[in-house]
Amino acid sequence: ISARTNEERVLGYLYKNFSKQAVSKMKKMAIKLHEMLCHGNHTDYCGWYYEIRDGVHDWNRWEHQHYLIYAHNCYVSKITIEMVKAVERATHDVYSNIGK
Repeated sequence: ISARTNEERVLGYLYKNFSKQAVSKMKKMAIKLHEMLCHGNHTDYCGWYYEIRDGVHDWNRWEHQHYLIYAHNCYVSKITIEMVKAVERATHDVYSNIGK
């Protein structure tokens, strides 16, 4: 799935081509990816938290779709959240050591 995929069609595509269990894993990964990767201002830059009502994530909204696409691409590429965390740590370590 690409970022250009029509938002309304992303969930339909996933449920048509993957099991409910796989889509559930992708949703969980999307939540983790947002937690790890989004460094945007959540007041006026990232709408992630505005897309959650009474603790329920709205997967048809922009930010959730965006991270769900990332999670799908990780899933089909067999990239685990642990791998993403390792890259994040390595990147953090590199930037932390610049100029030392």
